[in-house]
Amino acid sequence: MLKKAILSILILITLFLAVFISYSKNGIQQTFVSTAEQSELCNDVLIMLLRPTIQQGVDDYYKRYFTETPGVGSGSVEISDIRKDSNGGYDITVTVLPYYGPHNSVGKDQMLLYVTENRIEIKSFQHLESYEMYGSYQDYIIQWPPS
Repeated sequence: MLKKAILSILILITLFLAVFISYSKNGIQQTFVSTAEQSELCNDVLIMLLRPTIQQGVDDYYKRYFTETPGVGSGSVEISDIRKDSNGGYDITVTVLPYYGPHNSVGKDQMLLYVTENRIEIKSFQHLESYEMYGSYQDYIIQWPPS
């Protein structure tokens, strides 16, 4: 009787370990990402968090030139530079290609954002170049932005 109880306990422990090891291996394979992928994910998350402020900067600039302000998507923002200042904040330079519809960038802009724990502010906005607009998007033009 004692041998059967010990054997049953050993079988249960073996099954538990087999399931645990199998689950651990699958979990590691599913969640492990390379350093390059990790860097890209961090970049994507940072852009996602900055995007509302970037959109606000684009809205503020383009509202005097177009009847509707162009959009900003994650794919239209590139982080050019990040620098930490002595106060613990970060200066983040982004290049933005605001657009109407698919593949209709209206220009190229550069923004300097200042980020701290509890705020994101626009330090500067520079319109670098304007792109030609086609079709019905030309109806949005109030006056062409200076380059």
